[in-house]
Formats: sequence, structure tokens, C-alpha cells
Amino acid sequence: MGIIGEVAGSFVHQFIDSFLYSYTLSEGEAERLSEDFEKDQSYPLADFLRLLENLTVNHGNPASILFFAGKEFCRTWFIHAGNAAPHSSLEFLRLNQNLDLLSKVFHKLDGNQIKSELLEFDEQTRFSLSLTSPFPEEFIKGIFYEGMTLFDDLDFVEVEVSSEESELSAPWKQKLINISFHPIGDVKKSLDLDESLRAFQKGAKLSLNQEQLEILAWKYLGVKNEKGIESLYQRELISDKQKHLNRFNEQTSRLSLLNELGLELGGVKSQEESFQ
Repeated sequence: MGIIGEVAGSFVHQFIDSFLYSYTLSEGEAERLSEDFEKDQSYPLADFLRLLENLTVNHGNPASILFFAGKEFCRTWFIHAGNAAPHSSLEFLRLNQNLDLLSKVFHKLDGNQIKSELLEFDEQTRFSLSLTSPFPEEFIKGIFYEGMTLFDDLDFVEVEVSSEESELSAPWKQKLINISFHPIGDVKKSLDLDESLRAFQKGAKLSLNQEQLEILAWKYLGVKNEKGIESLYQRELISDKQKHLNRFNEQTSRLSLLNELGLELGGVKSQEESFQ
């Protein structure tokens, strides 16, 4: 039996655009791929999966590509959602604890293929969700990471996505999404801390109470985690792009050499013909 289900053409366009905006595709490549999908039509899920494979198979670090594409897809989704878009990180989580988004993307599915289960949701610390999805882990991670950092209402976010053992048929996999976070909290207390740090920067003695130390600790952990994850994926993506650039330059050099040899051989042949 083949892969059951269809995918909305409008979603495929947003998906392709996410690779364009993350600089994986050129504008011309994105337009060429989009030509095969009309926004108001539905297409076999198998066609979409082949597209996904084509977008990642030629890159040495597909994890980086998928992560940044997931981030861009989340931003595009917010733009198209209009008034239905969330206005905070907690609203984003509430929207994603059910299947509203997937039900608008996929059609004619086997009922056993798509489901979600909320495992834990503490609005101050943690969110855990089991989700059936055909998307790779890093793409899902990019979506949730962007959704949790877009509103600047958290000072710490950590997103982990893994595949679980299941009896599902490919391409469907059971994904476990674990998100740890810490809300910014009292704005006035954060402003007081900022004032103390500015005074310290100008030479004053730094004296912080326990509450201020905790605020500072969460801010430090948040910045450290953000810089770590962004630099990791960016470094891999830059390395991958450099490899492709080197390969392109090498091919260009070979073509140039072949053209020069062709001209030289052509010149020799012309001289030989002139003597005949």
C-alpha cells in the first residue's frame, strides 16, 4: 500500500518559502519548485515527501537547513494566521497542544496516522507533547524554538525533539517534544536589576539580593543557550554553503579549462587545414 493522504498546496508553498528565506534556495529555485503546486489544490503526500527529500539530500548538514527552515516556516505561519495568530509564547503552546494546524495541512489521512497527546503543561516551567508527524525532528524543533522566542516574554527556552518507538508506517513517526522555559516575571524587578548593573558598569559596587541573582542566572542561561544553538546551526550551515561554493568554483574552473583547450585545439586544427 502506498502512502495515504494529501497535503494542501498552500502549505507546500509556505514550506518552500521557508527554505528560500533561510537562504537554502535561490529565488529562481523556489519559483521552479512552486510551479508544480497550486495553492488552492491538494496533492499526494508522497509528492510532498519527495520534495522534502530533494531539498535536503544534496546538503551535508540537513539538520541546520531544517532547523532554520522550521524557524522561517513558523514566522510565515504567524503572518498568514492574521488575527488567529498567538500573542505570547504561552498562547503558541496552547494552540499547538491540539491538531488544529495539522488538520489544515493534511487531508484524507488514516485516522491512526495523526494524533497528539499532551503529556505535561506547566505554564511556568515545562511543556511536553507526543505528536505524530512526517516532519523531521530538526524542522519541528525550529518551529517550536521560533514560536517560543518570538515574543520576548521568556528569559530562557530549551527545545528538544526526538523520535519514539512506534508501529506507525513510514513516513509517520511519533515525536516527543520537550520544552523547558522560564517567564521573564516582574518587569519592575528586571528594570531594577538593569539599573544596578548599569551602575556597576560605571564603577559602583555591585550588591544583589537573592531574587536579583536568580533573575540574572536565568538571563545568563537563556543567552548562553540561545547563542549556543544559533552558532551551532549557523556554523554548520555556513560550512555546508562553503562546500557547495568550493564545488561550484571547481566545476567552473574545469569548464574554463575545457573551453581554453577547445579553443587551442580549434586553433591548431585551423592551422593544419590552412597548410593543406
